[in-house]
Amino acid sequence: MHCPQFSSCSARLSGGYCPDTDKDRFNQLINSDDHFLPDDFHQVKPCGGEIMQHVERLAEHKFGRNRADELPVPTNLIELASEEHPIEVRPLDLRACYAATWYMPDGWVIQVSDAISPSRKRFTLFHEAFHIIAHNCCQTPKFKQRGGNQGSFNELLADYFAICVLMPQERVREQWLELSDVDGMAIAFDVPTSTMWLRLKEMDLIN
Repeated sequence: MHCPQFSSCSARLSGGYCPDTDKDRFNQLINSDDHFLPDDFHQVKPCGGEIMQHVERLAEHKFGRNRADELPVPTNLIELASEEHPIEVRPLDLRACYAATWYMPDGWVIQVSDAISPSRKRFTLFHEAFHIIAHNCCQTPKFKQRGGNQGSFNELLADYFAICVLMPQERVREQWLELSDVDGMAIAFDVPTSTMWLRLKEMDLIN
């Protein structure tokens, strides 16, 4: 439900922004897609706390050594999310959510909506990869009922994990020097514009 480091987070205690207290706003930002308008989210700031640093290290540990130099980051890396069981991705006519992840006797199945954009599908796949990794590590809940709050902060961590995998900081800095344009960066990394904007803002590359 909430950040496990909320009471001790040095970033929050020193006056920094805490997404745990504004999860709905972050979800609105991340899911804005074609309706994204930066001015609507100028007060939203990335979290500078320890928990997000842990998530970034996890993304690097699981995928960093296998990421290709070229962009965008290949989606077949999702196979590395589970070392013990295969992961199958199945497009499906989902309307109530972007994706659903199931653990079957012979492996994992990620059902992803075929009604969303290709960039959103890529982002959603690595969001679901976080849930698989978290479940394998500590048996966290895999499912969140639409409209419910169970695991709500876990969903935010999964979004940030996808950001870290698809937009590695070193590559983002390199491309920003060349492009210096949010829309161009989103195209280069094949990610939703809203998530590219959030990554750039987190890295202090935009105001």
